Amino acid sequence: MKFDKNLKYTFSKDKYFQYIKSQGRYISSVEKNFGKKYDKENVKIINESQGVVDGVYQVMRIWCDEI
Repeated sequence: MKFDKNLKYTFSKDKYFQYIKSQGRYISSVEKNFGKKYDKENVKIINESQGVVDGVYQVMRIWCDEI
């Protein structure tokens, strides 16, 4: 999935946690804190394959909801 520059996105902790579980991993305390802290945060799109929250942390498109 790619980011569309014409749309806006928010980070979703539920999709993030689901992705981690689908990889066969347990959610670490660092990942839990990240998910809770940035849940519903707007994503700044850098290019079609990169988005960031808080201006620093890269997120994948599949972790985000379209607004």
